[in-house]
Amino acid sequence: FRDDTIKKFNLGYSKKEWGSFTDEAIKIGYSLDILQKAGLTKTSESGKSFDMFRERVIFPFHNLSGRVIAFGGRQLVKDDKSPKYLNSPETEVYKKSEILYGIHFAKNSIRQNDKCYLVEGYTDVITLSQAGIENVAASSGTSLTEGQVKQIYRFTKNVCIIYDGDPAGLKAALRGIDIVLAGGLNVKIILLPEGEDPDTYCKKLGGSAFQQYLDENEKDFILYKSELLVGEAKNDPVKKSAAIRDIVESISKIPDNITRSTFITESARVFDVGAEMLMAEVNKTRKKGQAKDPDEKKLIDELAAIANEPFSEEEFQKPLNIGEEQERGVARVLIQYGHLPYRETVLNVAEYLLQQIENDGFEFQYGLYKQIVEAVKAKVDDPLANISEEDFLHNEDQAVVALAADFLTEKYKISPHWEEKFEIFITEIKDNYQNDVDSVLLHLKLKKVDELMRQSQEDIKNFEETETQVQVINQEEISEEEAQEIEAQIAEKNQRFEGLMQKHIMLLNYRKQITELLGTTIVK
Repeated sequence: FRDDTIKKFNLGYSKKEWGSFTDEAIKIGYSLDILQKAGLTKTSESGKSFDMFRERVIFPFHNLSGRVIAFGGRQLVKDDKSPKYLNSPETEVYKKSEILYGIHFAKNSIRQNDKCYLVEGYTDVITLSQAGIENVAASSGTSLTEGQVKQIYRFTKNVCIIYDGDPAGLKAALRGIDIVLAGGLNVKIILLPEGEDPDTYCKKLGGSAFQQYLDENEKDFILYKSELLVGEAKNDPVKKSAAIRDIVESISKIPDNITRSTFITESARVFDVGAEMLMAEVNKTRKKGQAKDPDEKKLIDELAAIANEPFSEEEFQKPLNIGEEQERGVARVLIQYGHLPYRETVLNVAEYLLQQIENDGFEFQYGLYKQIVEAVKAKVDDPLANISEEDFLHNEDQAVVALAADFLTEKYKISPHWEEKFEIFITEIKDNYQNDVDSVLLHLKLKKVDELMRQSQEDIKNFEETETQVQVINQEEISEEEAQEIEAQIAEKNQRFEGLMQKHIMLLNYRKQITELLGTTIVK
């Protein structure tokens, strides 16, 4: 590597002596406790401290704002007693699943080229960057995670994964791409000649020729995987069936309706099966795989359980008007984020939100918001349709256009120099859309619980009035047979009252959970 490259990536070296780094770090003011927590220094049972990355080339990991948060170390001398590569442990500032190596240096180029190349190792990133291909980051030898996919999504929706020319590991690697598809990214792959990796092949060809190779050898992931699976299955019907299920699983992860439909058509052609059949299987798989955010999933599951005793199905699903403010909130997130993926589910925001609204029996009363919800529902119900902001901005109804323009106008814009000046990465509003959707949904759940509490209080009040009447009857002259009948009524009503109180306490608990998630104050 050139000197300027070494300086750019802050490459370094840790000496062979056991405590060279630790002694120097303590000498210039770092505490032993911090060095140990960072995984840079280890202490033996005898109390002697030694360097973790001894006799290794050092590759610092930078976060998005350029701060060093971890290190990778590579052996220069082969030693079978220790691993070739060694990485920092996870700490308060370094979460392995949330960082890509080189992303800080690549982000501007990724934005400009609207594409991110993904490779496996540190040297792949550095070699390509030195050759002029700067829009590249590495997963550091691990399968991509949701957090890493979200990092890429900040800068582009287009990912191209470069695979080493090793057929044995390729199929296993392909399975890990579904999480990229679920993140709403467009995925292409590039296969290098057998025996080559990005580092060696770029050096062999030179930067310009290697870039040309990348441009000429991109393949859509879904189509490549379809062709690969068909080739393996050949004329074996059992293998072909398994291959179709495999590709259905991948296609079902794609949140965009039009992209999904396109790949269904193309894959059906490759497999020589009906597109309708493939689409039916994809839809079936999407409905089965509806995972939710853990905290909200737990709450939503518990709220759904209220549909059973002590509530009846009819009582829980009784149509409920949610009010103008809530209706406006639903319309806003449908317009702003309806087309985007919802967390780790296979649904987009529109599909997920409308599903929750239908399950809870909410009804819309305000004409404009109701019109927007019905328009989005029609799109969701059509497997070939796709939700887009343009649907609202170019709507025939000028009231819809005006509302959409209001929702989609950026109220605040962050200075492009903020990150460079203060070394703080600011998350823009669009990056927090999932929390925004959750907030709208939880406010709807709060409305539902408040209505159920009102019904519960009414039931308790009716019971108390009936109990008073029974006490008056008990004071009159009555026969023994009549008294026994009244006692039975009282026992039955006491049991009913206990059930009513349990129901009310349960609702209070749910309301508390929702308000805690929303960060609001309980006012009643």
